[in-house]
Amino acid sequence: MLLQQRIKTLFRRGQPVLTVWEPTPPIRMREGRRYRTDIPYLLPIDFTEYHRLDFEYYALKGVSGEKSYSTPLQAPSSILDVGCGNGRWVTEMAQSFPQALVLGIDIEAFPFSPQPPVSRNIQFIQANILRGLPLPENSFDFVHQRFLGAGIPLKMWPWMIRELLRVTSPRGWLELLEGGDVFLNTGPLMQEMLGWRQAMSRRYDIYPEEIHHLGTWLRGIGAKHVEEQLIRLPLGWSDHHSLILARNFLAICQGLKGQICPHLGVNVTRFEAVTCLLLEEWKTYRTEVLLFSVYGQKG
Repeated sequence: MLLQQRIKTLFRRGQPVLTVWEPTPPIRMREGRRYRTDIPYLLPIDFTEYHRLDFEYYALKGVSGEKSYSTPLQAPSSILDVGCGNGRWVTEMAQSFPQALVLGIDIEAFPFSPQPPVSRNIQFIQANILRGLPLPENSFDFVHQRFLGAGIPLKMWPWMIRELLRVTSPRGWLELLEGGDVFLNTGPLMQEMLGWRQAMSRRYDIYPEEIHHLGTWLRGIGAKHVEEQLIRLPLGWSDHHSLILARNFLAICQGLKGQICPHLGVNVTRFEAVTCLLLEEWKTYRTEVLLFSVYGQKG
């Protein structure tokens, strides 16, 4: 039976779907955080990180004041979220489109295994996008992915977008939202932090400054009606929502400590001092972060 049919059958039964391809992944604990050692991903993967994703989700909702997608959706019957993290976006979409089957995929299963999904039209499976999606082609009316740039080597981006479009149904939509390494009005401390982050990224062949090519890559594999948007977000100096967003970025920096300090030889005390002062520097310089949003339709 095709996996798609199996998933739909389990949905009707109200049973959780959890395909575990690697129940005991190789991990390393650094600075009290849990990092996977088998994937090129800079951030930790643990419950602290899943709590941070809540900050990120609500911060983005607050600053945008709109729904959590840009694609002109009508009434999708199937939705896929790749790299779903703690499943917050999946839950929102299941509530917005109760007639749709909403599937979340993530490399980790443990956030979902203790309890069943909150809605009967939600399911999760475990998979690694860098190994390909364990789903048949033409399966989902809407495929969504965001903020996986910290774990995708540059050379794999075109292949990965092709894989996302493969599982998109004809005339279905694919949407990507990513943050590169582009910040406006940065002070010396932020420049120091970005230098560390860039040096660490290079060790994994990750080039976040190339994220602005998303639209070009999407057009290159035949997507139609491609639309791009550049989103400027203030870090902590605009309103309450921008402050939440800034604290989210601080948490990202703190999550990088377990990678940057041991691998680059950065003094832990120096790293923590820079992190502690970033928020005030962002307010002084009125720093902004740029996000890159793109969506397109499968022909």
